[in-house]
Amino acid sequence: MAVYIRHDSTTETGGCQLRINVDGCGGKIQLRIVKTALVIVELPTTNDTDADKKNWQDFLAHRQRAGAPPENTKRLTGNVWQIPLDNGLPFLSGLFQSAEECKISIRALILDEPPEWIKHPPAHE
Repeated sequence: MAVYIRHDSTTETGGCQLRINVDGCGGKIQLRIVKTALVIVELPTTNDTDADKKNWQDFLAHRQRAGAPPENTKRLTGNVWQIPLDNGLPFLSGLFQSAEECKISIRALILDEPPEWIKHPPAHE
């Protein structure tokens, strides 16, 4: 399966289009508007080798050199980002590129809408 994400400012709802090309399924293409990516970069564990831990440090150095994430990007923890795709595609691409270069596993959950987080304890109004 190949996944292509591209920004399309001409779409009625704004955001990005996600094009999924599934090989072996008759070449069907699904097109939908997406707005947010939730990205998780795998942290080294206590069982990982020193090389794995060095890869993580290299990844962090890559990201620091790449500069600040775009406006409205949320770093939920040290290894998790919520990225708005209307302005965050270069940052998302950079995360994947850094992860590949540093041999770090990375996952992305592509969402049609930004998530509605439940906060505990709830914020007082």
